[in-house]
This record gives sequence, C-alpha cells and structure tokens, in this order.
Amino acid sequence: MGPAYVTDAELAQYPIIVIAKWDKAETKPHKLVKGDVCEKFEVFTELNVQRVLKGDIKPGKQTILMGWGIGWNKDGTELRTWTSTDIPGDVADVTKPSIWFLAKEQSWDTSDKTLYYCVPHYRAIQPLFLEEYFVALASDNPEEQVPQLLASDNAELLRRILRYICGDIWPWPDEPMGDCTFYWNPEKRGNVLRKQSETVKKVVERNVGDVRYVAASVYAELEGKNCIKYMRSLLNDKDLKVRGVAIGILIRYKDEDSIEAMIKAVEGVNDGSLSCRVIEAVSSWGNERLVPLLITFLQNDAFAYQYGEDIGIPALKARKALYEITGHWFPYYIAASAEVWKKVAAVRDSNERGKLLRELLPENEFPVAAELIGSARKAPKESKNNTGSKIEINKVDESGDSIVTVRLRNVSGQEITIAKLPTVVHQSCPSLCSGYPLGPSGKDMTKKDFFNPETVRMDGI
Repeated sequence: MGPAYVTDAELAQYPIIVIAKWDKAETKPHKLVKGDVCEKFEVFTELNVQRVLKGDIKPGKQTILMGWGIGWNKDGTELRTWTSTDIPGDVADVTKPSIWFLAKEQSWDTSDKTLYYCVPHYRAIQPLFLEEYFVALASDNPEEQVPQLLASDNAELLRRILRYICGDIWPWPDEPMGDCTFYWNPEKRGNVLRKQSETVKKVVERNVGDVRYVAASVYAELEGKNCIKYMRSLLNDKDLKVRGVAIGILIRYKDEDSIEAMIKAVEGVNDGSLSCRVIEAVSSWGNERLVPLLITFLQNDAFAYQYGEDIGIPALKARKALYEITGHWFPYYIAASAEVWKKVAAVRDSNERGKLLRELLPENEFPVAAELIGSARKAPKESKNNTGSKIEINKVDESGDSIVTVRLRNVSGQEITIAKLPTVVHQSCPSLCSGYPLGPSGKDMTKKDFFNPETVRMDGI
C-alpha cells in the first residue's frame, strides 16, 4: 500500500512552490491512539524557505505539516513513502536546496483551526535543476513551453520532458507492466503532443546520456506507422538500446522488408528488459523468418523482472517463443541451434521439419524430471539433507511441518548443473495469497552450492 502517482504537471499546479531545504529541524509526531490502534498520524517540522516561486508564503523558517506516505531519515536522506509499498522519492537529500510543492491543510485534530503549509506527497520534493522545467509546466502554455527545453544536455531533464510529451505514460518498450502500475503512472494517458515528433527526433540524433533509446521510442509513439522509415535507419546505430528499440518497433509493425536487416542488427542487443520486450513482439507476430533473431537470445540469462508467473529472463522467453513458432524446444545453445535451423529452415512441411529437428537437435521442454518419493512425513527437530546442510526447526508446531523426498532425473542427454537449494519458492494458500520468497542469490553462491549428477534425491521441508 502506498500513495497513488502524482504527475509533474499536477505538481506544477500546487498553490505554493518554493526553493527550500530542511535544516534537520525537530520533528513532532502527532497521533490519535485508541487502545492499541493508531487511527490518525501526522508530523510537524520546520522548513527553511529560500525563494518563493509561487504562492502566499514568505522566505524564512516555516512550520510544515507532513501527512501519510512521506518521510526521510534523520540526516535528510532516503526520501520515500516509508509504506509497505516503499517507493523512493526524487531527491537524495532534503537538507540540500530543492523544489518543494506545498498545499494548505488542517490537522486531523479538529480543535486546531490553524491552516498549515503541508507537504502532501512524496513526489512533492523535486531536484533543483528541474526549476525551469516546472516553471514551463506552470505556464499558460506548457505544451509549447516544455518541449523548447529539449535542447538541454541534462539527461534526467530530457527524460521528464519526453514523458510529458507522450502523455506521462511511457510507450513501448517501457509501457506499464504488472500489478500496481498506478503507483508509478497516472490513471490514464494525458495529451500526446504528436506535433513535437521532429523536436524529439533531434534528441535521438544527439548524444546525451542514456536517453537516445527513450527518445526513439517516444518518436515512434508520436509518428505511429509513419516512423518505419526512420526506424529502419536506426538498425545501423552504434547504440545497442537504440537498435533494440528500432527492431522491436519494426517487428510490432510487421515490417517484412526489414527482417534480414533486423537479424543482423540484433547482435549485441542484451539489455534484459528490452530483450524480453523484443522477444514478446516476435512471439506475437509469429513469423518463422525471425527464428534466427530469437536464437540470439538463448544464452542471455539476465534477470529483468518478475510479475507473478511472468519471469523476465530473455533466454526463457526466447526458448518459449521458438517453441510456439516452430513446435520444437531448442536447447540453450546459440551456435548449435543456429546451425541446425539453417539446415531445416527450407523444409516447408512442418511434420518433416519437426522430425529433422528432433533428430539433429534433440531436446525436452524440461531438462530435469522430478517425482515425489513416498509420502510426506513429520519433520524432526533437527535434520540433515543429503548435501550435509542442517535444517533447523525451533519453536514450531510440528503438526504443521512435514518433510518430503523428491527424486530429480537428468533427461536432457547433456550435463546439467542444479542448485542444492532453490533460489525462488512459489508459495500459495487457499486464501489466494501467494508469494515468491527468495533464496540464495547468484552473487552469494559458490561451486559448493551446486551439483551435477545423473540422479539425485533431495529432502526438503
């Protein structure tokens, strides 16, 4: 649970905007507690206002009210929501001069009639270098004033402007995904400034930080299908992300004439999230001519995200997409897969081609087969699994704990390596709650944490 998203344009409409800093002033919590329940909560502190950009407030020390969903450390760092859905703010240190967006509110205490200056949202404190940007947003004609700032060399400022131009919701490949997108996006897309496409194109053609690929995606959003010619020209770009965006856009428009060029251009494109988006676009099109492009991702094990059952690892997504298009499970080997596909691609009969694939490139969907041995049994207070590591159970009701044995068999015909402990466990219960507790991560693991036998038994709780 956390505060819903507030856009930059909405911040610019706040009645009071100042340049200010927090001088580590005393914080005074004000709570309404009934029994063991805190029903109301707010904090008072002091803000040092240095300049006034808008509103009826004077420079100097001012008492401010902070409500739910905003906080920072005692030293002024870690501006964030500090809620169960903990979302970071946009300023690293509130003791440094920043742009503060204030409103006026009363305390929850009805006996206090004072109208306080209030920081109403965790995004209501913004970096000082965005002052000109917010002034343009607050102007009478922001749709003309804001795009004029695209001549800046500040990458973060350019990102803010580009997001505003495309209606405050990023287009493909950075479009909202998964649950709870309202924490990072408005409820609906704002006005898309399509007339600014040529101005955005100039950002693509400049070299300002890691922002060119974002500008390319925004340009494609503004131009629609008319972007195809320009996207083709970006297939030779030196920036791998720019090439990846161009490839994905052309695939989404099913540009048959660019397939061979895209297959050449995809070499080196390895960003995890962007790769997953490109693979999904290929899967949606389902064109067999793009099989060589998918094969290039088979050894990309970058972990980009996980939304429920959707795991953002390019190798996994590419293998699944290859199966959907060809009906065959390819191994995670680029060279072997590419070589075999060259031999069978010309075979038009799907049954004959499938037979050849199974002969030349045998592979199962899962390299490991698992089966339960016996039945579950009560777990002892302390036991050891077959790897020698202890399983500790202390102060737990034994009736709710059990241990099972699972036999794993290598059915791949190739040597495989298995972690002794799972890195992720999917848990669910009848109440429909679920979770993905994480185990040891790759950076913490050594060779001792793996084995690669033909058959192994694993005991676990």
